[in-house]
Amino acid sequence: MNLGSVSDGGGHAHGASRVTPASSPLVEDVQSALNRAGYNPGPADGVYGPRTRNAISAYQHDNGLTVDGEPSASLLQHLLSRRT
Repeated sequence: MNLGSVSDGGGHAHGASRVTPASSPLVEDVQSALNRAGYNPGPADGVYGPRTRNAISAYQHDNGLTVDGEPSASLLQHLLSRRT
């Protein structure tokens, strides 16, 4: 049973690594919204990886938000509020 993966890709011997679920409905919704907004997080599969992190960071930067590269309910709300 796969309970999760290390979101930073591993490779860091020191410091805390954040473990995230293997797949998340929130991440999938954020990925879908990022794709509609013209950012490329990769497939909307709910898996948080480097492409998703980079797309979130770019969106946050371009929209004057605090850049942390993390999916959140508030980020999703911001993305959805842009829909016409």
